[in-house]
Amino acid sequence: MFPFSANGGFYPTYSYVTKRDNDKVVEEYMVDGDQIVYEGYSNESETRVDYVYINFVSGGKVPILEQRTGVFRFTPLRYENKMR
Repeated sequence: MFPFSANGGFYPTYSYVTKRDNDKVVEEYMVDGDQIVYEGYSNESETRVDYVYINFVSGGKVPILEQRTGVFRFTPLRYENKMR
């Protein structure tokens, strides 16, 4: 899975991988070189879904650039951050 432009050349963006369970997205990975951005979704109901975000650079001076956990709520649509 490599991103490319319409003429077949390399396009500088993340490569994406999505993991599904039944018809629900449970994990997404975005990769660019040594950087991996992970997003996880769990405990989905009609009113909410738990969310985890990790921005990681392999071999970096600070390997974990950012980490968040939170909840998406659907009524009304909003995001509540639980960890910075």
